[in-house]
Amino acid sequence: DKAILAAVVHAETIAPLANDTSFAAVSMPRSILESIVDAIGYDIAQRMIVETDVSEVTIRLLSSIGHSVTEPQAVHIETTAKPDPAQVLDIAEDCFADWAGVTDRLVDGQYELY
Repeated sequence: DKAILAAVVHAETIAPLANDTSFAAVSMPRSILESIVDAIGYDIAQRMIVETDVSEVTIRLLSSIGHSVTEPQAVHIETTAKPDPAQVLDIAEDCFADWAGVTDRLVDGQYELY
């Protein structure tokens, strides 16, 4: 059995950014921004495995052009267990707030990209 957790993360729940990181505002290739979103999803999944009792996590992130990569329209998390929803939201918010760290780790080659 898989538990399905769904949470919508709104701009007001994430610390405001000093810079606009939207797809439309950033002058970098779309593939780099997509890699940032993928890496944030990876970080969420890894923290879920380490910090909760889940052993398998599937993350689906829905972002859109003109909105910050830290303000997805939806975050869908499917797990093999039933973690505390508040803990899941905290993990997701922390990972989105760390977008600058994600960018640094991407540049350093700390993520495997496919």
